[in-house]
Amino acid sequence: MSANYELLNPSGGLPNSGDLRLVNPQQSALRRFIGVITRWRRRRNATRELQALSDHHLTDIGLDRSQIVPAVKKMMETEDQTVARVARRKQWRA
Repeated sequence: MSANYELLNPSGGLPNSGDLRLVNPQQSALRRFIGVITRWRRRRNATRELQALSDHHLTDIGLDRSQIVPAVKKMMETEDQTVARVARRKQWRA
């Protein structure tokens, strides 16, 4: 039976240096699945919130209704990249 190392943080924030723990492959797969569902829900909620805004409010923030889905997708990708970059910096400093 092989084991995997994985950065774990139950609060959902950035991992701390002490968050490297030994987990079995089933736990690792479950955590990835939960992460996928969590990201999907966040993307869906952000899209719904923007769609609930009036055209006037969307114009104020520089969006058109047709741009909501691409804007949310770009926001999520940028956020994921930022989290990964910060985690790498923390690993490098440790």
